Order: sequence, then C-alpha cells, then structure tokens
Amino acid sequence: MDSNGGMTTEEKEIADHIVAAWNGFVTLKPTHPNDQVEFGDAIHRLQHLLGMRVLRRDYPDYWLTKTK
Repeated sequence: MDSNGGMTTEEKEIADHIVAAWNGFVTLKPTHPNDQVEFGDAIHRLQHLLGMRVLRRDYPDYWLTKTK
C-alpha cells in the first residue's frame, strides 16, 4: 500500500486539512461540554466520506458509484 492509503494526492491533501482542523479545534477553549465530542463526530463523518471514495474506486463491483 502506498503512503497515501489508496487516496489520490488531492484526497490526501483534504485528509491532511481534516487532521489540521481537529488539531486546531482541540486547542480552543471549550464553550460547551460537548464541543470536542460533537466536533469529533463531524470529523469522523468527513473521514468516512473521504474513505468511501477509496473503497468505491478500489472495489467498484461491491461499492457502487452513482454518477449523473
């Protein structure tokens, strides 16, 4: 497996931005007890969507791709 985990260069760049967003967010002073949990849930959703691109590309017979 390559160092991009199967992601394109563009997808890897987006993944790096997602990591940077998390790393920046956790340095902020919380304004609500659930701040980090909710932000973490949103980060995981973004990671899921990005990861599904890799699965659809690598396993097109199993993970269907819909196009217009």
